[in-house]
Amino acid sequence: ELLHGECVALGIPPMCARTARERIVRVLRKYGLDSRIAERPDQLLPYLLHDKKRLSDGIRVVIVDEIGSFRFQNLTPGEILARMEENA
Repeated sequence: ELLHGECVALGIPPMCARTARERIVRVLRKYGLDSRIAERPDQLLPYLLHDKKRLSDGIRVVIVDEIGSFRFQNLTPGEILARMEENA
């Protein structure tokens, strides 16, 4: 039911460090995008398992530790769900 960009916006905050997250959430809200997922994170597991960035050892995600920099990291679906729960 969500557009791809809306899903991307929902996935950004859990992959950011707290200080970066606060600033990014303000920008998302400014553009009318939600920053909190309405469903329980575990309900999203089937979608994570079919992510196009899925690799044999996890899912490649973008981690933002601070504004202006990022790094790629492979996380398991469980690690992604844990980050989502922390952000809930």
